[in-house]
Amino acid sequence: QTSLKWDTNKLYGRINEMERLFDAMAAAQRDTRNDPNSFQQNHLVLVSGLSGSGKSSLISSAVPSLKEFGWIFLEAKFDNRSARQPLSVIMNAFEEYFAAIFADETSIRYRQHVGRSLQALIPFTEVPFLEKVVPSIAQFFSSICPKVAMKNCAEPSSLVEDDDRSGSPHSNLSLSSSEHQMNRLCCLFQLIIHAMNSGGRPLLLFFDDLQFADKSAIELIESFMCNSQEFAGDIENLQFNKPVFVGTYREDEVDDTNNLQSFLTSMKESSHLIRLTDIHLETLSAAAVNEMVSETLRLPKRMTKSLAEVTISKTDGNPLFLRSFLNAMVEEGRVYYSLAKRRWVWDILALSEVGVDDGVAVLLARKLLRLPMNIQMA
Repeated sequence: QTSLKWDTNKLYGRINEMERLFDAMAAAQRDTRNDPNSFQQNHLVLVSGLSGSGKSSLISSAVPSLKEFGWIFLEAKFDNRSARQPLSVIMNAFEEYFAAIFADETSIRYRQHVGRSLQALIPFTEVPFLEKVVPSIAQFFSSICPKVAMKNCAEPSSLVEDDDRSGSPHSNLSLSSSEHQMNRLCCLFQLIIHAMNSGGRPLLLFFDDLQFADKSAIELIESFMCNSQEFAGDIENLQFNKPVFVGTYREDEVDDTNNLQSFLTSMKESSHLIRLTDIHLETLSAAAVNEMVSETLRLPKRMTKSLAEVTISKTDGNPLFLRSFLNAMVEEGRVYYSLAKRRWVWDILALSEVGVDDGVAVLLARKLLRLPMNIQMA
């Protein structure tokens, strides 16, 4: 063997965090069962931690189980390019969601409920705009809003400017400056989320790497959670589930200058609207690291304990850096598979002398700077 085979489907050392995540999902469903159309707090789960701590992995590990119980999953992942295309990440997520339910033959009944709700909730004059930013949604209105009639509807360009040269309907989507127009957009997407919640299946909206989200995206997401409930009881004979919103962010990249900081403060101060579950991912414990190393090398834990301890000293128990460190040690031949012994072997003293990777050093420095000054100077 020349490389390590990691079990990417297994989450190590996060049992308590996973339980809290599922508790939030269960609470949302209890609210729906108790009184589906009454005012209830929206449910928000915030997962924070250092880069590489496994925030996205925590959510993705929960998705298969949630889907088995009928949950609908919508994901919007931000990155450091997101600011150059304001709102496009969110629009793409909704487009992928609607395209998927039209392509899935097993979702016909759910699709019918969502379509009925959209037709009841969305003003006819807003359909051209929605077709521009979320093309697949127009299929719900094809029978009641034909193309000829849509030409007489409100012009969508009044809300967005689209200088698209890539072929995507919103690859370069940007909002004009009017506060009224932004409010209009927020209102429309609140209605869309309500329609998505009317199909008898619970909904999870996952916003990953929020530290990269621009100001307009943060405002739109905040509107989903703070204002979306007021429409739920207005439509006769429609019942709405309670959605769960999940957001992840790198705590070491959020400060007073980041767009996310005001959002986090607002969510924590809105307990009358938001039921917040705050999950913080610490570095992995020694036991979790040893379990990961033991299962990856397929050796007893007693044999990998010293290797796990060295790995922790080099990576501070960060899951991403832990894997990177051991992969690098294999590539350099410091950890290798012995055909004679038919197992992985290593020189623990040689590994102890290996320098710390620059990425790990930066994270450790950031962690140190967040400590009180008296501890830093000790």
